[in-house]
Amino acid sequence: MFVLVEQLAVVLHQQGIHSTSRIAFATPRGAPAVVGFLAASSVGTCCPLDGKLEQSEFSEAFAALALDILLSLDDDPPGGPQNPRLQATHASGLRPLAPGSEPQR
Repeated sequence: MFVLVEQLAVVLHQQGIHSTSRIAFATPRGAPAVVGFLAASSVGTCCPLDGKLEQSEFSEAFAALALDILLSLDDDPPGGPQNPRLQATHASGLRPLAPGSEPQR
């Protein structure tokens, strides 16, 4: 698990994330959540969010936390493009990062 944490931390560093960056993190509970939380916390400030929030709640949290990036570890989030987290991310202009895919800017 520690190897995965370090690999994800390297990806975050490569995307310009540093000690003062605020990283939103919302994913279902389980091993991916632990890896994501530890990696984000080792690089910057991790702002964990409940993955079951509604779009408006995600939007409010994104605005209140002044986030730099959204870390997503879901391969295929529930609801696909209709996923409330993805809709709020796009509406807010927040930069999403899904390791293993090309980040959007």
